[in-house]
Amino acid sequence: YLSLAGYTVDGRKKPDITSPGSSQLTPHIASDVSYYTTVKDGATSFSIPQTGGVAALLLQYADSTAEPYDNQNIVIKAVIVNSAFPNIRDKSGAYTDPANRVWDPNRGYGRIDALKAYQTLSAGRFSKEANITSAKGWAYDTMNSNQTHTYMISGIKKQRLVLTVTWNRAVNKNKFGYSIDTPLFKLDVTVKDPLGQTIFYQEADNNNLHKLDLVLPTDGNYSVILHNITSKSRSYALAFELSEPLQCDFNNDFVVDEKDLAQLSIDWLNSGTGLLADITEDGVINNKDLGEFAENWRSIDGRYYVP
Repeated sequence: YLSLAGYTVDGRKKPDITSPGSSQLTPHIASDVSYYTTVKDGATSFSIPQTGGVAALLLQYADSTAEPYDNQNIVIKAVIVNSAFPNIRDKSGAYTDPANRVWDPNRGYGRIDALKAYQTLSAGRFSKEANITSAKGWAYDTMNSNQTHTYMISGIKKQRLVLTVTWNRAVNKNKFGYSIDTPLFKLDVTVKDPLGQTIFYQEADNNNLHKLDLVLPTDGNYSVILHNITSKSRSYALAFELSEPLQCDFNNDFVVDEKDLAQLSIDWLNSGTGLLADITEDGVINNKDLGEFAENWRSIDGRYYVP
């Protein structure tokens, strides 16, 4: 549920995520076994406690492990935001188009997913400079003045790399209340493919969070480079997941439809490497690919799109 769309008055991307605030099954005051389904009477009064409850469950899990950093607030935030997928419409019911916008003022980075957040946190911590072969996980480290940290993530062609980096702002208390410490701590984020070519770059801004969602162009090790462009030191958290794409969704619009069939028709009976419609990856577009395409016809990637 979203009561007010972003941006904030100072240009920051809020909200970060959305949670259900209506059509929820809740206890009823009539008895200890009575329940009812809310309509719009809950709104943020329901969505905020749900988000806080997810964070509390993750912290409870963290208390059961020997890992000293999985209970840090920025780690919890990173795994929650990274696990949120944008299968949600705006307040008017319109599709928020995650193919072209990772963050949307009506949904933030997506709908909260408690199970996925737990799976990312429980996948364990990884370290910078090491070759990361797991499909998900998180990191916690401290970045010093004008320092660079690099993470190497092993991926496969057509997988989606979903990655979030976040840190805390320093807040000062004064006689007028509270103020943000300036200048702000900021990180630039760069992703390079196995050949060293930059496939993503996001310059630091007033937000203390970056999230990216990329389709990997080839197999190999991808470099995620964090650069502290300030003279300050600050701890940060990083969470990532490699998710499998929707089979036969050649144009990455999260549904297998006529547009994808058009691509299959263009590639029909062609041979070679790198053909979009080479579903079976045998170097030729033929009946094998057509059969696979027919099996996936009208499939929808529910993580991103709900028609």
